[in-house]
Amino acid sequence: MNIVDFKKGNYEKVLNDLKEICKILPTKVIIGSGYLTDEEIKKACEIVKKSGAICIKTATEKDPLSTLELEEKARHIKIMKEFSDGLLVKASGAIRNLRDTIWMIESGADIIGTSSGVEIIEEAKKIL
Repeated sequence: MNIVDFKKGNYEKVLNDLKEICKILPTKVIIGSGYLTDEEIKKACEIVKKSGAICIKTATEKDPLSTLELEEKARHIKIMKEFSDGLLVKASGAIRNLRDTIWMIESGADIIGTSSGVEIIEEAKKIL
C-alpha cells in the first residue's frame, strides 16, 4: 500500500492502485502497521478488502514496529483480523522463536513471515 498517499488521506487513489494490481494476480497488501494508528489500521483493512486482495500483511523489516516489542504487533494483528474479514492475515517482522510464532497465531495471524523458520521448526520438534 502506498503509505504516503494513505497518510495524506488519498484513500481513493490507494484503493484504485490496489484494484489495478489485484486484477493481475492474487495480491498480498503490506499496510505498514507500525506507521499507522489503530483507526488507520481499520481504514487500511477496509481499503484492502475492497481492493480484491487475498491477504493483508503487517509490515516489512523497514517498519518501525518490527524493532519494537511484539505486544504492539499482536495488538495490530487482532485489529486486522477483526476488520479484514475474508482476508488472510500475515504477521511478519521480529518473529524469531516458537513463542513469538504461537503468540501471533493466537492473535489471529493466518501466515507467519520470518527468517527464523528453520529455528522455529527445530524448537517445535523438541517439544513434540
